Amino acid sequence: MPRGCKPQGEHALSNAERQARYRARHLATTVEAITRPRRPVNRRSRPQRWREAVDVLLALQADMPIGSQRFQKASKVARQQRRSKPLPMST
Repeated sequence: MPRGCKPQGEHALSNAERQARYRARHLATTVEAITRPRRPVNRRSRPQRWREAVDVLLALQADMPIGSQRFQKASKVARQQRRSKPLPMST
């Protein structure tokens, strides 16, 4: 079974003719480079980012004293429930 396309003319294209067609076809279609805006680089160290996140959380907690009391109570209940659950038996 023959491969490829049938020749358009009376004879098949030579390698040079095929390459010339390929280059002409690809030069005709110009693709413009897509430029995307870069995100700003965060140059802070991990410990510094951690400290800033903790500071933000402490400030939020100070703004909502009732919410933090509810959270502490809920987390205490959740810990007690985890302790009271029996461990799954391995077979």
